[in-house]
Amino acid sequence: MIDSFKPSVVSAEGLLIILKTKIKKENMIKLTVMYPNSADVKFDKDYYTNQHSQLLKDLLGDAIMSSDINMGISGASPDQPAPYVVIANLVFKSMESFQQSFGANAEKILADLQNFTNVKPDVQISEVI
Repeated sequence: MIDSFKPSVVSAEGLLIILKTKIKKENMIKLTVMYPNSADVKFDKDYYTNQHSQLLKDLLGDAIMSSDINMGISGASPDQPAPYVVIANLVFKSMESFQQSFGANAEKILADLQNFTNVKPDVQISEVI
């Protein structure tokens, strides 16, 4: 486990509110998870790409239409650090698909964060147009 992890770093309450939100349109939904970069950030990229990603595939299965992992290289110029160490995207067919798959597994997914990072991720859920 990564040292200094605080279970409260992820707002499960906020995520659960989103999971219960009803929307009228059935457009695809993108979950973007951004892990901020800092001097004291700890992030195990190997664990994230091999084990956490596999956990998501195992738990969410066909609900994930597509996904990508983006490792930060730099900011706007090569001499600036990347604002995020990692940005990951998961695309779901609809809000309902997201809510049913992620909602049922949110506790397991959030519990795994302590195994690869000590930072609170920024999360955005978007409607794909």
